[in-house]
Amino acid sequence: MGINRFVLVLFPMYILIASIKNQYLKQAWTFFSILFLAMHIILFVNNYWSG
Repeated sequence: MGINRFVLVLFPMYILIASIKNQYLKQAWTFFSILFLAMHIILFVNNYWSG
């Protein structure tokens, strides 16, 4: 099984995100994605990663 079943569900989300026409919503999505990426990088660097 592994991670394939989790990644398979994520693929349609990329299509849905790409179809967003509202510029404000796209910017909000990008902002929160970058914020969560930074949070995960900080957790990984400080050995708090549990992934």
